[in-house]
Amino acid sequence: MRRQFSIIVPCYNLAPWIGSCLDSVVAQSCKDWECIVVDDESTDESPRILDEYASRDERIRVIHQKNKGEGGARNSGIAAARGEWVFFLDGDDVMAPNALNRLAALIEKYPNENLFRFGFANFEDGAALPKVEHFGADDGPVDIAHEIAYDDFYVYVWQFLYRQSLIDGMKFDRYKRGADRTFIVPVLCRANSFVSTEDVCYFYRKRAGSAMNSRPSVQVLKDELSHRVDVVEMIDKSGKKMSY
Repeated sequence: MRRQFSIIVPCYNLAPWIGSCLDSVVAQSCKDWECIVVDDESTDESPRILDEYASRDERIRVIHQKNKGEGGARNSGIAAARGEWVFFLDGDDVMAPNALNRLAALIEKYPNENLFRFGFANFEDGAALPKVEHFGADDGPVDIAHEIAYDDFYVYVWQFLYRQSLIDGMKFDRYKRGADRTFIVPVLCRANSFVSTEDVCYFYRKRAGSAMNSRPSVQVLKDELSHRVDVVEMIDKSGKKMSY
């Protein structure tokens, strides 16, 4: 049976956090989902924890694979997804309560749209989740048929909900940093619009040792420069204008 939402979770050595991540999925009031967790050859207790969750809920599927990095794990999740809509959730982060209900309401309101962007909130590792409210307000479709504003894609891959057909055949690339943007930009080049809401659907965990909070290496800095060039070339080839 095809689910409405496919939630893709890459996991590499996230034993202290993966449980709360999956708990936030199971707790969603909307039950029409599947969760594909890709264990990227973890060496901690993550594989055991993931298999336990899968044994308790048939909607959770675990893929154990040789290490391919976060992008490779997400690619495996995309290939296995059966839902109409794809939601990316990092294994140390948390879905906001009722996030899927809010997104389902947007889908119903804008049935012809293929892309939705939502708000997120940060929280410190070990701290309680911030309290957020869903106001139900949105900006309506943002026109990107002819021009893409830089601010519109300087975001994280998990800040969008994607119709599966929109990302069909797309993959994450080699970058350690910047892979989000080089995935999102081709999506925006394919799309003519997206709907944006400030309602918080995602909680980002700020923790020591995470990729976003680590001091970048020389190679990572090179990747930052290279992917920005790639982004400009992608938009140029699409025929759309880019504004800053």
